[in-house]
Amino acid sequence: MVYRASELATDQLMFFDDVEKAADWLGSIDLIHSNGAIQYVDDPIGTVKALCAAARAAKMVWYRVPISDGAAKAEVQTSLLSDNGPGQMPTAKDKLVKYERHWISESAFVAAHEGYCSTEQGPDPRERGSQQFSFARIDS
Repeated sequence: MVYRASELATDQLMFFDDVEKAADWLGSIDLIHSNGAIQYVDDPIGTVKALCAAARAAKMVWYRVPISDGAAKAEVQTSLLSDNGPGQMPTAKDKLVKYERHWISESAFVAAHEGYCSTEQGPDPRERGSQQFSFARIDS
C-alpha cells in the first residue's frame, strides 16, 4: 500500500512503512490520533510501543480499541472490497475480502505506553466492546 501511495507523495505528504522513518521525517509531533485502526495491524502492541518510542507525540488518543476480557485474540472479518474504498468498482467485479482483527488485552495496551500516563479511559460509545484512551507524554 505504501508503494502505491508513494505516487501521491509531495514535499508535504509522504508515506512510510516504518514508524522510525516517519517520525524522523515529521519531527516534533503534537498528537497521534487513531480511530478504529490499531486492531488491524499485525502486531498492535508492538506498533504502540514503536509509536511511543520513536514518535514521542505529546498526546496519544485512541478510539474504538477492541479490548478482550483476557489475553489478546484475533478474528477474521469479511467484507466486500468496495466497502473498503471509494465504493464503485467500474473495471472489476466486487469480491469478498478477509482480514484479521485483533482484540487487545487492556493491561498490555496500557503498559505499551511507556513514557506516558493515562489521562482518560472508558467505554467507546461508537462500538460495542471497544474502549477509548488518552495518554500524555511524561517529560523528564
